[in-house]
Amino acid sequence: MVSEVHEPFRKYQIFLSSSYKDLERERKALIEQILAAGHIPSGMELFSAGNQEDFEVIKRAIDQADIFVVIVGSCFGSVIEDGRSYTQMEFQYALEAQKPILAFLMEEGQFLAERNATEATDEERQHELRLGDFREEVKRLDQGRRQRIVAFFGNEYDGVGGLKARFQTALDQLVLHPECRMSGWVRGTEYESARLPPEVAQNEFIRDIVRKLSTYNVLSRRCTENPLLKSSMAEYFWAQYFARITNMGTRQLFFESGSTVAYLSSAFSNWLSTPAGQQHLQDWKITTNNVLTYLDFVLSKSVWTELVPYGPPEERYGATFGDIALLPESPPPTKPETLEPEEKKATEAMARLLKKLGLQLVLAATSGLELTPDSQFRGPHIGSYYNKLFKRAILSAGIPTVIFLDETKILKPFKVGYCHSVCDADMPFEQVCESLPLALCIGCGSAETREEMIEKIAPLGFEHVDPAREYSGCCPLMAKNQLFQEFIGRHA
Repeated sequence: MVSEVHEPFRKYQIFLSSSYKDLERERKALIEQILAAGHIPSGMELFSAGNQEDFEVIKRAIDQADIFVVIVGSCFGSVIEDGRSYTQMEFQYALEAQKPILAFLMEEGQFLAERNATEATDEERQHELRLGDFREEVKRLDQGRRQRIVAFFGNEYDGVGGLKARFQTALDQLVLHPECRMSGWVRGTEYESARLPPEVAQNEFIRDIVRKLSTYNVLSRRCTENPLLKSSMAEYFWAQYFARITNMGTRQLFFESGSTVAYLSSAFSNWLSTPAGQQHLQDWKITTNNVLTYLDFVLSKSVWTELVPYGPPEERYGATFGDIALLPESPPPTKPETLEPEEKKATEAMARLLKKLGLQLVLAATSGLELTPDSQFRGPHIGSYYNKLFKRAILSAGIPTVIFLDETKILKPFKVGYCHSVCDADMPFEQVCESLPLALCIGCGSAETREEMIEKIAPLGFEHVDPAREYSGCCPLMAKNQLFQEFIGRHA
């Protein structure tokens, strides 16, 4: 007789976002409901009010949350330098992080009544249009997305009691939907018996590795973003350059952190399985700070692999940063700034380490590439402070480098207060493009987008563009500056 396997109860971590002074009762009610349902609430109660530096901590809390809940009442709330409220900033980050979202808007009649009752001298009066735009932004949330639910609350809907009921209905609908997959928290014994294969559940050492890998939440999420562009870009690069790199005698490669590079290293692993790859298998020396790349090579290929720099991987991204990670983390800047003395010291030391390794080619990635002519944040940018410093070290080391990114990373503008710019006045991106052998490999979804990308990067001196070839229905792009062309062309 086969025993029935029951899905274990999951506690979900639920981040609650709202303005405060107009929604104190509603927040308290939903926190009570979250606890009553057996889940874990988090939100502004964890942070000091009105301190923008706390947003790095808030982002981590949103990253760790399974569900994001936003309540929009009659107040816009505290405002940051770019004119957004903290609630709006949190909401937009949750969208970017692709979190399941439950949104609750104060019904129109009560909203208008409370706005009209606001004193003319109240600072809230300055935000009429912004609050209206934010409400419309939230209303559009559930268009075609099953993991995003919008509902209304207020006197017309039985007040706070109605809000609690609507929240529970929406939560049940979200949790039970077959397309909604959230890890949540499960009692260890239940998780091991119900969710893991027997050969894993019965082995405590493998269980610990699986648990650790599950903490790299940002990296895991990004591996599912634009997978076709990332995989086609990786396939394109190795089809074009595996033979050339092999014939050049280039054997010491560095695979940098990031989901795009994880695709790249996986494709490289496949090329190593070919007869040509097997012929030189013992000659390759792979160095990486990407935990997924490291595990892929260690577990599947008899190729020399080292994790550098040493140290525990960062929990969100699965990347090691060595002594750079000993620096106190700084939030994304709201205006251009250069490195502090301790930051310079750490990046210079890391650059020396990378050069000492004898690396011949660096394969890197970036969250975005700001190319707007008048932008003060031109060049590559990322969300992680430590990754910013590590990428700065890579660019400072002077090793031939290919930066991999898909078309969305160029079309998406730099977000002040969200992103860290790798370059600054001490190291302008134009200077990097002139002094470093540098290439860009861009995943493009169509021939038209490919031409648009060529036009955008041409002013930087990336004029050596490989012929167009289609991979998996996409049209990737490889463009090189003159120094990289000379590096790769010497052995063509």
